[in-house]
Amino acid sequence: MVKAKYFLAVAEAGTVTAAAARLGITQPALSRQLRRFEKELDLQLFVRAGSSLVLSDAAHALIPTCRRLLAESARAG
Repeated sequence: MVKAKYFLAVAEAGTVTAAAARLGITQPALSRQLRRFEKELDLQLFVRAGSSLVLSDAAHALIPTCRRLLAESARAG
C-alpha cells in the first residue's frame, strides 16, 4: 500500500524530488521504492526523458486503482 501512496505522490507532484519532500523521505529512497513497484507490477510507470519523468500509459491507467485502494484502506482504518 505504501508503494501505491508513493506512486500517487509522484504522479501528483510531477517530480520525484517534490514528491519525496512532501512525503518526508529522501529522493533516492523514493526512487528505489518506485523501481520496486514497477518490478512488482511488471509495468513501466515512468518514461525517463532526459532529466524528466513522464507518466506512461500504464501509469495513467493505474492512478484510479491506486486512489481507490488508498481510500478503502483509509476507511478500513
